[in-house]
Amino acid sequence: MSIETQAKNIMRKAIVKLSKEHSVSCKEVQLMLRMEEGKPKFFATKQFVPEREMTVKELYPVLVDVLHVRQLLPAFVGSLLVDTAEECNAENWEDIKIFIFTMDDDAKDLHIFAYNKNEKYKALDWSIVFGDEAMMRVMTKHS
Repeated sequence: MSIETQAKNIMRKAIVKLSKEHSVSCKEVQLMLRMEEGKPKFFATKQFVPEREMTVKELYPVLVDVLHVRQLLPAFVGSLLVDTAEECNAENWEDIKIFIFTMDDDAKDLHIFAYNKNEKYKALDWSIVFGDEAMMRVMTKHS
């Protein structure tokens, strides 16, 4: 299973879990990714308002992480946030927020949008965020 497929499954399960925690439809909860204090962070949101921070371990609660997804997710997200900030000429990295959400009740189809200072910047594609191209960006930055 690719990192892209794995990441999508992780995000889908997190949205379903959040909807159950809040007793609402999957359409009413989201995941938000952003930089804080120079580190990528994950947040549970309801109606696009942050509720609480989530750890990678909470997002991906497995006993054995064969693909090292817990280590890769923050690297992918950090790279995406920095690249998006540079691309849209954001004043700083913390102005960028990435929302992962669904428009259906069972979270079958997930969407990713980047925002700059709470204004929609653009839709993102899963392959750009977690695919081979993203892997190459992360490897290039860390070498």
